[in-house]
Amino acid sequence: NCTLDESESRWDARRGFWPAALCEASIGGAGRERFAVVRAKDRIRFPEAETEKPAYYFECLAFGAQDKNLNPYYAEFAQRAEHEVVEHAHAGMEFVFLLDGELEIRYREETFVLKPGDSAYFDSSEPHCYRGLTKEPTRAVVVTTAP
Repeated sequence: NCTLDESESRWDARRGFWPAALCEASIGGAGRERFAVVRAKDRIRFPEAETEKPAYYFECLAFGAQDKNLNPYYAEFAQRAEHEVVEHAHAGMEFVFLLDGELEIRYREETFVLKPGDSAYFDSSEPHCYRGLTKEPTRAVVVTTAP
């Protein structure tokens, strides 16, 4: 049974991670708080920002786990014009593994294009941004570390 506090649906710069849906543990038993199964049908989709045209949408892949050291997400990046991209930064490290499409990542004034099977790992406290390059949604698994 999941509930979502609207204030938790955006990037939390203070804490340096994407907040997750708040769920009652359904597993039970001592030590099981570090084990969580998230069914595809139970994931909740969030825009990266509350704008008319978000740069991407994400779904937390481990929202039932407690005390996580990393935060895995499924992300879809829309095709964007270069002028529509906004840089951001947050504490921790970030890993991106591209599943479909083409993704442009700007990091420290450099631009990199990822294709399916490519990945990137970087210090997310440095300014960075993403831009989908294909008409079809660009899909990736993104993992961030807690600060």
